[in-house]
Amino acid sequence: MPTPNLGGALLTLYHEGIWGYPVWQELSGFIIDFQHLDRAKFPESWSQDDILNVKSYVDQHKAQRSDLAKNAFAASKSTTLPGRKLWNAFVAFMWKKTRLHLLIARCLADNNCHPSDFAVDDTDHIATGSMYIPLCLDDMGLKLFGLEAFDQTDHLRGALRPPTQALALRTWTNVTKSRKGAQKSFDKQEGKVLAAFEELNRNKLTKSKITAVIRSVARWRNQADVLRLSENHEKVEKMHNELQRLLKELGAPLPLAKTKKDKPPSEPLFSLSEENKKLLSSPDEVRSFVDAYQEQFDNQADLADDIPILEDYETIAGSFAEAVDGEDTGVDVERHLTPAQLRASLGFPRNVPPLFNAKRRIDGLNAWSNPEAFDVNQEDNVSNLVDVELFYHQLAGTHAGVRLCLTKDELLSHCAGVLICDEVGLGKTYMSSAIMAVFIDIFIRQQTLDCKILPPLFEQRPYLRGQTKIPNLPNLILVPGTLIAQWSDELRFVFFPEAVTILLYPTSREERKSFWASDGPFAKASRAFLARIIILAPHSILQKEFSEVYEVKKRKVTEIPWTLPPLRPSAKSEITLYGQQYLTIVVDEAHNFRNHGPKQNAALAILERAVVRLPLTATPLQTATKDLAAMGRLIGIPHFFTAEAYEEEKQDIRDLRQAAFDPESMKLLQVQIAQRMHETCKGHIIRRTANSLDWKGDPLITLPPCHIIEAYLDLTEREADIINISLSDLQDDVSHANMCMKVVTRGF
Repeated sequence: MPTPNLGGALLTLYHEGIWGYPVWQELSGFIIDFQHLDRAKFPESWSQDDILNVKSYVDQHKAQRSDLAKNAFAASKSTTLPGRKLWNAFVAFMWKKTRLHLLIARCLADNNCHPSDFAVDDTDHIATGSMYIPLCLDDMGLKLFGLEAFDQTDHLRGALRPPTQALALRTWTNVTKSRKGAQKSFDKQEGKVLAAFEELNRNKLTKSKITAVIRSVARWRNQADVLRLSENHEKVEKMHNELQRLLKELGAPLPLAKTKKDKPPSEPLFSLSEENKKLLSSPDEVRSFVDAYQEQFDNQADLADDIPILEDYETIAGSFAEAVDGEDTGVDVERHLTPAQLRASLGFPRNVPPLFNAKRRIDGLNAWSNPEAFDVNQEDNVSNLVDVELFYHQLAGTHAGVRLCLTKDELLSHCAGVLICDEVGLGKTYMSSAIMAVFIDIFIRQQTLDCKILPPLFEQRPYLRGQTKIPNLPNLILVPGTLIAQWSDELRFVFFPEAVTILLYPTSREERKSFWASDGPFAKASRAFLARIIILAPHSILQKEFSEVYEVKKRKVTEIPWTLPPLRPSAKSEITLYGQQYLTIVVDEAHNFRNHGPKQNAALAILERAVVRLPLTATPLQTATKDLAAMGRLIGIPHFFTAEAYEEEKQDIRDLRQAAFDPESMKLLQVQIAQRMHETCKGHIIRRTANSLDWKGDPLITLPPCHIIEAYLDLTEREADIINISLSDLQDDVSHANMCMKVVTRGF
């Protein structure tokens, strides 16, 4: 069957109701509805007569008896119907304005079906759109129309597939034509690059000559990315290596590019005399060359160590979560409430959540494994039992964490995420467990009691993500593997055995499969309320399952780093953590997910499945101010997922590089960036320090004075030898471990 043109394809899509889909409405910017003119949003340039003429044309198209007749009717050049010209002009305008072709091209590329993925000189296999576009239609339909356009088999509806394929074929054809022209342009640009390098060998070396080389190589590289031919990339790699050698010889702090061992060294394209090197080797000139290079070639990968700021950590991190008028960030309300008022607001009968143990043993035994040790009728136990209590700041933090997740009004879009970044030693583990316990307790109350019997805080702020009912969903805690045992002990220390079910998530594929089986641990625990389940999983399994569920591809230079890849067609997400929705997700040591890449994306993908997000870290700022933006994404603040945020991040990096030669300017700029992010994150951060004050104005924690006693230790020769040998062995072990784990940093 002949393929409909653009106007015809959109006519068919209109008849199938796509302008009723919110995703398409947002993409197109219009609501075309000739049956209900009152709710339509037509182009402003259309008069009432224009609308009626287009409606007549649309109705006549629908009246055609066959798809073949409809295609012929839409493709007709006849001018007897004024609505035809108006419609075709409209769709051409919309196609260009909304840049739908770019979205379609992205779908083709994400599915390895882009015309550039196929060699133009492969005479044995000529790729056509009709071969490969059908493989992408579901992904394309999801991005263009949303889930409303899918049938019960989770595929794009049959009636929508031919016109959607017609849209994609238009993009395929245009890309193919552009690609042929791009190869000619690429060959022409190669001559310009060689000429730019040749100029370096002539007469005096100038700044403009070096800038010309940088720009020409960058432009050539971009064209090579479009063409995607291996021989082109090899040429560009050689030129790029020569460019890096040029900057290195001028004194720029760039590593020399690595070349493959099986390749012979290529002939150099230029040779600089010592006299020429001295002409442009001042710090300002070298810095300008590096800036120009980074502007063209910086792909934002692995920038965490580019601008280390740990020496100014307190100043800059404080600006991100700074106290305002003496009020610690996030607890401005709680700061003026007494412990009794906080307990009453949360509905705590004691100084802990109702699901927490009343007693703990000083010898470390817990009620889960040693219930008899908590029998108060046994005299031997009494002396070992003490009350479980939250410190004031933990109680205040729990109240604040819950309060910030709730709203007075029905706000579906409210971000129920809170970054808990109290200093080390203030009890983030207990506080996050208490927040989780509060939501589980409220769920249980709503299931078993009159909903009116709720704590005052939930009466004042009844909505969680727009809902008054706490959903029956499990809870997930993600921690570094080395802390699994510690967290498991702590959870059993605070929760009493009947309160929750704690499940340790396995790491092997077979054990994970058994975990989710119909007779597995999760299914058995689900026979009670899902909200009572707490899954404890290591960070490492997250990225492992992410690669099983999502297609992991190399990111393009122009792509926003945190854009999640599409799901694998064969993915079985139901036997992974990604197959569940969660009431709360706690991410301990959240700074481990600060860098762009699969690890951060794995965390973002799982956090999308949470109602309440609780990232924990004592150090939200590790090595660069962009770490703070990463924390914003883990919290779930919409701004940090936008293209605008990405542009801000790139501009911040450029500005910081400019200020790198002036420590005071650098520090001031970092503080300004942190303050800007603080404003965006306001209402989603809790930060206290050991110097913070309680409701009475007293320090949160009173520590005895620190006395330093210096003593000289005179080691024997044998003792000194043992220490030196042990130190050497330790250094070797650390180095080997780092290489095995691919831990690399320029900060040491």
